[in-house]
Amino acid sequence: MQIEGNQWLKFTSTLNEYQKLFFYLDEVRNISGYTYERVEPMHYLGEIHHYTIQSLQKDKCTQLLSKSLMHIFSYHPFTQTQLFIKVDEPMDIFTDTGFKVTDEMIFYQIIKTT
Repeated sequence: MQIEGNQWLKFTSTLNEYQKLFFYLDEVRNISGYTYERVEPMHYLGEIHHYTIQSLQKDKCTQLLSKSLMHIFSYHPFTQTQLFIKVDEPMDIFTDTGFKVTDEMIFYQIIKTT
């Protein structure tokens, strides 16, 4: 995915100090991974909302996730955060970043048919 001029400016204009989008760019400046995270210090909320790391090497995934965590933990009230991932994702990337598996959740999806 290449960064496009005007489209890129419109997208980044919605970000601020509490919402960050971190990219990992390859040698030709294509986006090969990203994380989007949001911090709300008043509500003690710090989350990595979206990420794409499938095309990155393990060490680069860890660097990208660590960058997001450093931003979340730069706010005084935060001493922990949670990340919800799909079971089929490579767990070692997240445990290498510092996450510990605490619970396995089952989720249900309701699909509206009418």
